Amino acid sequence: LSGASTVSYGKPLISGGEIFLMATQNNYELRLASNNSVTVGIPTTMTSPMSNMNEFYAREINDTADFTPVDTTQFIPIINYNQAYYYSFPISQLNWINCDYFYALGGQQTSINATVPSQFNDLNCQVFLSFNGQQSAANCYHYDTALHQYTPGSYYTLPIGMSVTFVAIAEINGQFYSAFQSTTIGVNHNEVLNLTQTTQTQINQQLNSLQ
Repeated sequence: LSGASTVSYGKPLISGGEIFLMATQNNYELRLASNNSVTVGIPTTMTSPMSNMNEFYAREINDTADFTPVDTTQFIPIINYNQAYYYSFPISQLNWINCDYFYALGGQQTSINATVPSQFNDLNCQVFLSFNGQQSAANCYHYDTALHQYTPGSYYTLPIGMSVTFVAIAEINGQFYSAFQSTTIGVNHNEVLNLTQTTQTQINQQLNSLQ
């Protein structure tokens, strides 16, 4: 819901953890002094942690975060502390910070759209893609007023046959609506979303059940 979905240059990321760091003083936002850094440890429950995790910083595009790798050739070291595994790395700037690796997508690629009923639009509704079985999500931030369609970007594609869940969350006059539709990506995929009345508690429960 923050808009900081796991995407880098239009490509999906698999996340090991995402954090937001900010410091303020007297209502002014601060930044780290030059040549200073903060060491962060992202915990993982994996018994065989990934060796190709990398550090990503957020940059804003169309009111959503797109992540830039710090160094694609430098993997984050893994350390063992108190019988728990951590991805440990220094950060040199404050904002959204992601511990990720690029999702290796194979096979024939296709475009993605999601169509919503006419009462929903980019002022009262947000649409996301969740990748089933993976810690990865994409914000469908582009809305076509004439077609009532959302897309994750004009250059964003996914493999045909991939298993995903389309998530739509809306609020109109204090009433929540949502759709959680699991599907398999087809050629020129257009998912017609059926949003129904719901509560914030039910939305949170469904969000927690994703992956």
